[in-house]
Amino acid sequence: MTDVVTITESVVRVEVGPGNVVTVEVAPEIQTVVVGERGPQGAAGGGGNTVKVSEADILAGYLSGKLVAGPGITLIEGNVGGDETLTISLYVAPTVSLSGGSTVEIGSTIANVSLSWTCNKAMLTRLLSSPVPAIDRDRGAGGNGSYSHTGANLTGGTTYSITVGDGTGFASGNTTCYFRNRRFYGVSVNAGPLTNAQILALSKEFCSARANTHEYNCTGGTYIWICYPASFGAATFKVGGLEVTFALFTQDVTNDSGYVESFRCYRSTELQNGSDVEVVLT
Repeated sequence: MTDVVTITESVVRVEVGPGNVVTVEVAPEIQTVVVGERGPQGAAGGGGNTVKVSEADILAGYLSGKLVAGPGITLIEGNVGGDETLTISLYVAPTVSLSGGSTVEIGSTIANVSLSWTCNKAMLTRLLSSPVPAIDRDRGAGGNGSYSHTGANLTGGTTYSITVGDGTGFASGNTTCYFRNRRFYGVSVNAGPLTNAQILALSKEFCSARANTHEYNCTGGTYIWICYPASFGAATFKVGGLEVTFALFTQDVTNDSGYVESFRCYRSTELQNGSDVEVVLT
């Protein structure tokens, strides 16, 4: 028989064998309940570690091995091997998540940032971090909430955070606004070098490293082009699983936000054919 601890609202119910149920009503502000071993004469702790907790119990002592905590319950054994106690913790640690971050193209500006947070319960304190203005950081007591950082005018990577507390523990969450370069990739019959406009007209995605894998539709015979910031370093290529060489053009690229950066622009050395040519770049 495995004895069980359950909780429903303000009631803790401890089953210690058939017909042996201990029910404790707990006020909302109480965080722990302590259950002790019962001695031979029924006195708490009277029998030391030789006491069984129920008629069905085949092992004396060691309360934590006989009780299984349900969801939201923590069992803490005290005075192990002696007159043991078992603390049933009703405390729920605080948690919080923060959202509102985004990824935008380097060279652009994020004028406003809308933050929102989700807490697992009501908190006594909620404190936002810089770059939120100091006068707006303390959000007081409460649970879920939101804040609009109007006039943020961010131009570089920025992380916002929130710290919450319930009077016993603390938790924090964060969200980041990223400024990324884009990778440009696609097909063209142009052998290059491509113009700035032709590069920007290719497919594009945010990137923070050069590695990528894509499939290209080269039906009718086209070159494959892949362009990324030169600072990411030189690339190696596999087409259809075979390592190949791509021609390299190095040139400055001005993105849609007016930011200029040196790019490595790679082109397949030969015209490719096929509707799903896979290229693995590392």
